[in-house]
Amino acid sequence: MDPLTAFGLAANVVQFVTFAAGLISKSREVHNLAKGTTNDVLILDTIYTELLALSSKLEVSSQIDPDITIVPGKSALVDHTVAISKLSQTCKNDCTKLLEALRKLRGIDGPKSRWKSFTIALNTVWKSGEIAALEKRLHNIQTTLTLHICAVTSYWQEDYSQQLISAQRACMNMTMQQTSKLGEITNMMTELGTRINTARSNSSTKSFQPADIASLGNQMSQLSLSMEDIEKQQAIIKSLSFESLPARYNSIPEAHTQTFQWVFQEPDDHSAVSSTGSVRKWLHGGNDIFWVSGKPGSGKSTFMKFITTQINTQKALESWSYPKSAITASHFFWNAGTPMQRSRQGLLQTLLHEIFCKLPDLIESSCTRRWSMPVDQLDLKAWKIPELHEAMKCIADRQNLPVKFCFFLDGLDEFEGDYVDFCKALKDLSQSPHVKLCISSRPWNVFEDSFGRETSTKLCMHDVTRNDIRLYVQSRLEEHPRWRELNIEVDNAQSLIEQITEKAAGVFLWVFLVTQQLRNGLTEYDSFSDLQRRLESIPADLEPFFKQILNSVEPFYHAKMASTLRLALTATTPVNAAIYHFHDLEYEDKQYALKLECFALDDQQAKCRLAQITRRLNARCRGLLEVNQTTKNVEFLHRTVMDYLRSQEMSDYLGRKVPEHYNVHLALVRAFTAYVKSTKFIATPAPHSLNEYSLSELVVKTSLASYTRHILLKQPDYFSEFTTPVLSHALSFVLKSPSLQTNNIQTDRATSPRQLELLRCLLEFAFDPNQIYGSRGLTDRTPWRELLLNTLPLHLDSVTDLSNLKWTLKSGLLSLMLSYGADPNAPVLHHGSVLPTAWMVFVMASFSLTREMSCQEEYLQALDDFLAAGADLRTPASPYSNSCRKPDAFWGLEDFIDRLPQRVERSNEELLAAVTERLLSTGRDRGAEINCYFQTLYGVFAPKILQTMRSRLLGPSSRTNSACLCSDSRARKRVSADDEHVNHRTKRTETLSDQIQ
Repeated sequence: MDPLTAFGLAANVVQFVTFAAGLISKSREVHNLAKGTTNDVLILDTIYTELLALSSKLEVSSQIDPDITIVPGKSALVDHTVAISKLSQTCKNDCTKLLEALRKLRGIDGPKSRWKSFTIALNTVWKSGEIAALEKRLHNIQTTLTLHICAVTSYWQEDYSQQLISAQRACMNMTMQQTSKLGEITNMMTELGTRINTARSNSSTKSFQPADIASLGNQMSQLSLSMEDIEKQQAIIKSLSFESLPARYNSIPEAHTQTFQWVFQEPDDHSAVSSTGSVRKWLHGGNDIFWVSGKPGSGKSTFMKFITTQINTQKALESWSYPKSAITASHFFWNAGTPMQRSRQGLLQTLLHEIFCKLPDLIESSCTRRWSMPVDQLDLKAWKIPELHEAMKCIADRQNLPVKFCFFLDGLDEFEGDYVDFCKALKDLSQSPHVKLCISSRPWNVFEDSFGRETSTKLCMHDVTRNDIRLYVQSRLEEHPRWRELNIEVDNAQSLIEQITEKAAGVFLWVFLVTQQLRNGLTEYDSFSDLQRRLESIPADLEPFFKQILNSVEPFYHAKMASTLRLALTATTPVNAAIYHFHDLEYEDKQYALKLECFALDDQQAKCRLAQITRRLNARCRGLLEVNQTTKNVEFLHRTVMDYLRSQEMSDYLGRKVPEHYNVHLALVRAFTAYVKSTKFIATPAPHSLNEYSLSELVVKTSLASYTRHILLKQPDYFSEFTTPVLSHALSFVLKSPSLQTNNIQTDRATSPRQLELLRCLLEFAFDPNQIYGSRGLTDRTPWRELLLNTLPLHLDSVTDLSNLKWTLKSGLLSLMLSYGADPNAPVLHHGSVLPTAWMVFVMASFSLTREMSCQEEYLQALDDFLAAGADLRTPASPYSNSCRKPDAFWGLEDFIDRLPQRVERSNEELLAAVTERLLSTGRDRGAEINCYFQTLYGVFAPKILQTMRSRLLGPSSRTNSACLCSDSRARKRVSADDEHVNHRTKRTETLSDQIQ
């Protein structure tokens, strides 16, 4: 139930009360129109017409929608709405009495009769005291209505206050910058509260007028729209996020103190900085792409993380963007990470996520199609690359943009795809006057050709970090307590720092590993000469250094070292450290995963296990594999380690050391099985990571229909922990399956049948597809409506995308839900307005289904299922209330047939003929005079098709002439009845606030 429902009812009451009170005032003269009369007169015919119109409105207001009375959690609001509806009934009764009195007055003494006032006129036809009683009722209604309106408004004000608090918290969690928008809403609510307090205190002396109701309705409408805008912005930003979005950034080490400070220093013509291009100069004024190049392990990612977080970077960019603001966004590719971390889709979602967090007002104009969707649907529709490209292009091409963007993209060489096309796309993006890019990669030819021709916008990391390396080595060694003693013992201890700096050749990763080994030597009280020999024994190149590190592992650990490294390579993405813990159990018993009891470790036990596996990995892999303390996942020290271990030489090396008959794939399955059985998962579903599902949610996610049937027989409340219906969870995974996202039912043979079988199982166990959850009356969500929102077209007459409907028809999903009680007459929601029922939207979609879509047979089967399930042919396609329509008319059937002449084409004629015949047959069986509809069908279908249809429906003896006459008569009656409402059939839905005005 939305706040305008009560205002719509109240508006009709106030209009009548105001009009009626004016009529019975003693200062108004009433007479028939005659030459020479004053302007301050009321004509009986005019009064009658006005009251008749008010009577129609009150008739509607006095009929409570059954859905309103069953809104869960809002009994107080329902009571006030019902009370206002009862006031409408009282007013309707008084209106009926006034109409009856007017009919009598119009017949007294002919058309020339006149009275000094309407009150005097009423006294001639009403009993003594009736006018006074009416005045008293009108006054009581005004006072009572004011109190109800105040209560309803206060209720929604409190409701919006809670929504505002939730929105503010969400903004903080997502680091969204919505301060101004939230401030506007706060001011609107404060103003609304002031109005209500004033109205409540003056309820006995001053009542609401029609303009007051309209004004309140407008305020509530604006407030509702503003909250909906924020909710949509947050939903779209949330949909752009993905679990691994911050993972790579968080795993990159912070720059060491005092390193990279040269970035912001004034360039020196004789320095290495100026010889390779000034980053500072580019930040302050450059518009081209700036390329940070460098050897593997030279610190490119650390540098990119450093420059994106420095306040000096923002200050420099502000001088470039002036007078506009500068907005930064960054993405760090990671070849060892998830597909999103190494793909173009991951890049676009990351950039758009950061842009929209900082500039949420750009969302509506940049994502127009997604913005037009209902909020409830936004979290179900996956992003596709064309849509992401379109949004980014819209931002880049936008005129009069109040900001400029600087994008920092790290690790282009870790991107997975066509590098030439990717480089071209980046160069195209940089052509925007609002955008510039700073990128980093290894010095591959494809990047050299695309970005390396201009030395002023190129930086070679290994050429400019000599001093940074010296500072880092000096700091790391001097931090060790033994260094001071060594420095006293020998005069040239500092020379060791210079030797390391020289040998590093700009490769920070090599320096990191070398300093670790030297610090170990200091711990063991190595002499200065021992430290020198250690340094001399270390290869200058990374790959032989890695081999040396692995050879330094104790032979006792070689088998576990090899199997551990192979498991990390096979997993393709970093996995939880617990997987490595369970992997160790395989050496004792290969059946350990099946024998393991289902139990979850407490936090302390999990912490101890993490500490154990961390030390074990360090002993076996000497730091080449490490535990990320933020994610608790095991990762390679650097991409170069992973690349080296994947070489044929190292593959053979590891293969010789693993235990005999070792199968890394089976080892992963066993470890993950044990992990699921022994891990306490959070209850809240989040469709991104295995770690974020409870066991029961995993059953739904993986579509284990047989297990579901087995467990529900034993535990009927197995899914009780779900905060939303389990059917909705199952449907969400179906709607996100690759077969739906690619619009091809055949692309997911392994999962789609299983998902449908799980749905069938849940339906067999009486999980209700119509179960309401949420608290918005007609806008409440149900599993069935959730499916409809994602598969049925959202517009009756402008269907542009039927791909989801085609997929659903092919899968038989609609028929399955209908066969287990899904409501074919459920309202479908769009833009906050109630559209026709599900079956009406479904039947209107037939106009856009062509023969080439190859799903017409499935469509007709689903239509049969809709009709068999009780589709109501009396429900009109138009959502507008039409008091002139007879309640028993087959308006849904008529609306469909009325559209046929403009929609039938050669490509859909056979289908529409079949649909028409089914609807007419059902209408006939339900009492409709279908002979009257054939006049409209002449000229629409081919004569042979129409004749066959008539014979089947009316018999071979049916005649054209009688149909024509009946149709003409029917048409005249319908035009007369609907003349006032013809515009409603062609205009878009008006808000209730518009109707109030």
